[in-house]
Amino acid sequence: KIKNTASPEEVHVLSLTDNVKKSDDLSAEQRKSLEEAGVIGKNSCTNQPEHSQRAFKISPYYELGSFDQHYYSPFKETQVRAQEQKTRTSQAQCIDHIKEMIDKFKIFQENNVFFPDAKASNWLRRKDGSIIVEDMKSFETFEQAKKTQHFIKTDGYWPPGDERPKTYHDFEEIHAYILGANIYEYLTRELIPIDAPLPKLDFEQAHVVFTNTIGKRYKSLIVSLMNPDASKRMSLQAAREE
Repeated sequence: KIKNTASPEEVHVLSLTDNVKKSDDLSAEQRKSLEEAGVIGKNSCTNQPEHSQRAFKISPYYELGSFDQHYYSPFKETQVRAQEQKTRTSQAQCIDHIKEMIDKFKIFQENNVFFPDAKASNWLRRKDGSIIVEDMKSFETFEQAKKTQHFIKTDGYWPPGDERPKTYHDFEEIHAYILGANIYEYLTRELIPIDAPLPKLDFEQAHVVFTNTIGKRYKSLIVSLMNPDASKRMSLQAAREE
C-alpha cells in the first residue's frame, strides 16, 4: 500500500520509476529551504519495495506538463511571415524560461544541492507558468556528490569526458552546461548530438531559429555555456545578464 499524505483535493499522478535511491540525501533543513523557495514540490511521496530497483511514486498533476512540452515546435508552414513570427515568439519566451531556470539553479547551489539530471522533462510547470521540480531522485548534497561514482544523469545534458565536481565552482560549471543543453533543446526540439563537438556544430545550417540577430545571440550563449573546457564555461550569473 502507498500512503498518500498529499492534499486529497488535488489531482495526483501514480507512476512507476526506475533508478530510485532510498533517499535523495537532502537534510530536513535543505528540503524545507527548497520547498519554501518554491523550487521543489511538497506533496510527492514514494514507496519502494525492499530489494527493488523500481518504486511507485505519487506526485501532483501539473496540467501544463513539463518544460519539454513547451518547446519551440519546428514550423511546417511555407509562408515566410508565419515562420518568422513563430521564431520570434519562441525566442522571446525562452528568455523568461532561461532566467527562471538560472534562479532555480542558484537556489540549489545556495543550499549545497547538486541537480545532475536537470533535463527538460524534470522541470514541471505550474498554472502560472513557473517551473518546479518533483522528481528529486538525482539530487545530491555537495558533500555526497564529491564521493559519488555514478550520478543519475541523461546523455546529451552532461559535459563531455568525466567531470567530477569537487568544489562549489565545479557544481556551477556542470549546472551551466545543463542549462545550455536545455536552451538548445527548447529552441530546436532536439538534444545536442552526443558525439558532436559543440563549437563545430553548424547551427545556422541545421536550424533556422539561429539565423536572425537574436538567434545568433542564443547560439553564442549556448556555445559559451556548453564549452567543453569547464574553466572557460560561462557562469550562471553571466548568462542571466546576457
